[in-house]
Amino acid sequence: MAKRPSTRVPRYSEIAQILRAELAEEVYSLGGIFPKELDLCERFAVSRFTVRNAMAELEAAGLVERRKAIGTIVRALEPAVSYVQTLQTIEGLLHYAPGTSLDISEMIKLRADFELAEWFAVEEGSRILRLAGLRTERETGRKLCWTEIYIRPEFEELLEFIGNDDRPVYRIIEEEFDEKIQKVELELSACTLDGKRASHLDIDEGVPALRVIRQYMSAEGRVLEVSISDHPEDRHTFRLEFSYETLGS
Repeated sequence: MAKRPSTRVPRYSEIAQILRAELAEEVYSLGGIFPKELDLCERFAVSRFTVRNAMAELEAAGLVERRKAIGTIVRALEPAVSYVQTLQTIEGLLHYAPGTSLDISEMIKLRADFELAEWFAVEEGSRILRLAGLRTERETGRKLCWTEIYIRPEFEELLEFIGNDDRPVYRIIEEEFDEKIQKVELELSACTLDGKRASHLDIDEGVPALRVIRQYMSAEGRVLEVSISDHPEDRHTFRLEFSYETLGS
């Protein structure tokens, strides 16, 4: 009879599970120094290689962080839950899942700098509308990202809908101003969060983030809206899922 493959959990995973449980029980303080590798080797009677694999699991879960000249610090007591957005259609590129909401807290008129002028094909100094606020999960209140939305000045009247309307801004533009979003350009890039954005999201300045820029365009290629959303590294994932038939149609 063939020998069944072993289902035993690797030793480093066992150690990682023990340390996770201790973090959840607040054996270690948030922001405090985590035990050194050599101390863990002695405690669990294992090699440094095994301890490093266990620590890698904790790092991947966002529980600890290794810092030069300091050591390993405790970043969280429980693993962060990442918000996953699955995109299967072009419509999915436009908006977030229904379980989230964007709460606009800033509405101002500003003068376009070089980048805004380029996006909207207007002169530098032209007036542009800017909205900004936090996107959160409705059920948990978890802060997912800080979003800034820039709009052409001719859509200024849409400000009266903000706060009184659940429709996304691009939909208000379509339905209230007789415009049609014909094309959306989506750009993903890495960034770090500055003081203001970090403060809104209750995280440390300089934390890595995923920046999502969407440009909403008319059939003539005129940019109607630009949104910029910064998601801290552990709070958002994009998953693209297109079938062969979809791509070939």
